[in-house]
Amino acid sequence: MGVKVAKFVLLGLALIITAGIYVFLFHKINFFGALNLIKEADAKILVLAFAISIFINFLISTNRWKIILKSLGHHLSFKETLLIKMGANPLISLFPMKSGELSRALYLKHALGISYPQAVVSIIGEYMLNFIAAICFILLGIAIYLYQGSNYRASAQISCLFFSCILLKPNF
Repeated sequence: MGVKVAKFVLLGLALIITAGIYVFLFHKINFFGALNLIKEADAKILVLAFAISIFINFLISTNRWKIILKSLGHHLSFKETLLIKMGANPLISLFPMKSGELSRALYLKHALGISYPQAVVSIIGEYMLNFIAAICFILLGIAIYLYQGSNYRASAQISCLFFSCILLKPNF
């Protein structure tokens, strides 16, 4: 009984801290000003951004995590991997500092028998790949910026080379 109460208190504390952070952040912005900016934005651009976000969050990241789990010796279907990721999203948003990600590790352990260390490694591996991709885009931006003033053709060639390397990368 004491363990359940402690878990409930920790959950309540996490919810209060998260709500406090949201209140603090939204207190600092003009809500109606933000709404006006959204109203003034081009609807086509908003729809395109939403579609890209959905595509990246649902399809690419799910497939990437499926590949990571496969490399650890666990073969999950795309559908099952997608359900785990989407089921964890509300908890990831709710709990501070992405601690909701651990719900994926809990699910993998209890439903599929995958050890906690391997489940956590799969999540950390996913974040490491995100970090590497961010570094690549930063380097690409720097290269384009450096060549921008002198030669647009060189910038285009560097961009094409970079994206070719990403698209043609070997699967692991």
